[in-house]
Amino acid sequence: MTDHIVVGIDGSPTSAKALGYAAAEASASGAELEIVHALNLPTVVDFSGVQLTAPQIDGLQSYAEELLAGAKTWVAERHPDLTCRTRYEVGAPTALLIELSKTATALVVGSRGVGAVEGAFLGSVSSRLATEAHCPVFIIGAGDPTPASGPIVVGVDDSDFSVAAAAFALREAVRRNTTVRAVTGYRVPVLAVPTEPDLITALQESERAEADKVIVEVMRRAQSDSTASVPVETVTVDGGASDAILSQATDAQLIVVGSHGRGLIGRLLLGSVSRRVLQDADRPVAVVNVSESDPQQS
Repeated sequence: MTDHIVVGIDGSPTSAKALGYAAAEASASGAELEIVHALNLPTVVDFSGVQLTAPQIDGLQSYAEELLAGAKTWVAERHPDLTCRTRYEVGAPTALLIELSKTATALVVGSRGVGAVEGAFLGSVSSRLATEAHCPVFIIGAGDPTPASGPIVVGVDDSDFSVAAAAFALREAVRRNTTVRAVTGYRVPVLAVPTEPDLITALQESERAEADKVIVEVMRRAQSDSTASVPVETVTVDGGASDAILSQATDAQLIVVGSHGRGLIGRLLLGSVSRRVLQDADRPVAVVNVSESDPQQS
């Protein structure tokens, strides 16, 4: 099957940015593009709780068709050689995108859809896709246009999700002809900090050395024959993982994180580090699930 990228749109500003990003990625990689819109109509009511009539529902369907037609035209004008198709279905957007992710190369969505509280929370659709999709999910915020150059920054800990994220970052670096910056953070537990200065220094150095070992081992596991030539910079930061990733991504063209990390409570919940990065990043973030195989196990 031909590689294809699926982008979900809903008319929101971030979904418009997602469309532009998905079209550029599909054009650059030689993939096809599928533009998707889902209209959820179990029982449609207006703001006062009154069920909408058939003509009103028809109006929503007409809007959906116009939205997709406009998006396809926009893409064709900017990427005339790109194979692009549209899909409109009645149903839950998240369920549709998760189903399409089973055969897609990647999903692209805006970080917040129509009706989201501006700047406050990660959208419910993008949040669920980050944990349940069967392919990498690119989540696009409302920030400035992404630089065309710069490294790919990947957050690293000692989880399998991190290995999958690192392997994906390396493959993307090959495709984009760029480098990878692998970042990890460490913190000395407050209750473990001794009072003697020499012991404090020794403990901090021990924690840093352990973090350094983790990052080296994860990148070793993530590497394959096809990605062995990618230049990798490793950065260990004294501080929280999300702060470490964000501070090292100011020149990045892409941030990559695993859907969960160390300290995972349940696989249906987006990891706290990934969620924070998604909420605060000013550039695209790719979320990778552990289903992306470990190259050393294949």
